[in-house]
This record gives sequence, C-alpha cells and structure tokens, in this order.
Amino acid sequence: VRNILPATGNEFVINIKDTSVLNVISVVELYFSGNTVATQTYQYFQTFTIIAVIYFVLTFTVTRILRFIERRMDMDTYTTGANQMQTEDLKK
Repeated sequence: VRNILPATGNEFVINIKDTSVLNVISVVELYFSGNTVATQTYQYFQTFTIIAVIYFVLTFTVTRILRFIERRMDMDTYTTGANQMQTEDLKK
C-alpha cells in the first residue's frame, strides 16, 4: 500500500483537474459559470480570481491529505496485523 500511494494520489489530483468531482464541480464547469457571471457583471478579473482560488483549494486540500497519509504510512515503526515491524533509522 505504501508503494502505490503516491501514484494513486497523483491520479486522484489528475481526476480533479480533468473530470467532475461528484458531478458537481470541474474545471470546465467552473470556467463556464465564471464566464457567465463575468459577462453579466463585467468583473472579469474578480470572477476568475475567485475561480482560481476555488480550484487551488480543491487541489491543495487533496494534496495535503494525501501527503499526510503518506507520512503516516512512512513512519519508522508501524504495525501490520499482530506483528510489529521496525525499520532502521537511516538518520543515524
């Protein structure tokens, strides 16, 4: 599981970028909605800045969660079932 977590995390971030998340939010839908609002209000910069922040929050949050999971699984001491495995500390 530890070996596949980075690749799985990357695929998850790519899915956020390329496809709909829960069929509600995607890059194309954000852009289309933002373009509609910007056309009606003539506030292009503010609208697309908000869209960029939403997109950043989506990807940043997922990346941080996956990094936290990777760190938890990469601890020096971890348990698997009833056995306790200890790895050597490479910092010594």
